[in-house]
Amino acid sequence: MKLSELRYFPIFLEVLFDFFKEFNITSCVSPLTDLDGMRRRLLESEVLKKSYLRSINQFSIDVNFQNGDEDDVYYFLFGRSDSVLPSGFLLDVWYRIGFLTIEIDDEKYPPFVRDFLNKSGEMKMSFITGEDELSNVDENEIMSMDDLKSFLRANSMRKDVTWIEVD
Repeated sequence: MKLSELRYFPIFLEVLFDFFKEFNITSCVSPLTDLDGMRRRLLESEVLKKSYLRSINQFSIDVNFQNGDEDDVYYFLFGRSDSVLPSGFLLDVWYRIGFLTIEIDDEKYPPFVRDFLNKSGEMKMSFITGEDELSNVDENEIMSMDDLKSFLRANSMRKDVTWIEVD
């Protein structure tokens, strides 16, 4: 299945990348100059795996690009000035394989969580300990697209990675 065939993730990705452009939120690791091109490339990629790590509220999607010749990491961090914990979108591209990691620091799940639910409305949640469990996700626990846009506007400050070198 291609990423574009998911019902909610393509819309989420469009809103997120438009937000990056509007508020000049750039990658704090490697520069990504063509956001639209990367979004198109992502949407055409094949989904290999979707997972949710509950302990750190992190969604991951592993994808296979049709073609690829780059090896880079793009990390977009954003939040409020008074927020210690930023939200982020990490894209680790390793030639034909891509790893997307999404962290949204909010009490509600992002809209694309619906793509992670089974037919019974349950989501597989993994834990750092290696255990998995199915948990029911109520519609009231999921942001609407308008909620997402409001969240992004309220968290429109670009954040950066703090590098610490240890001998």
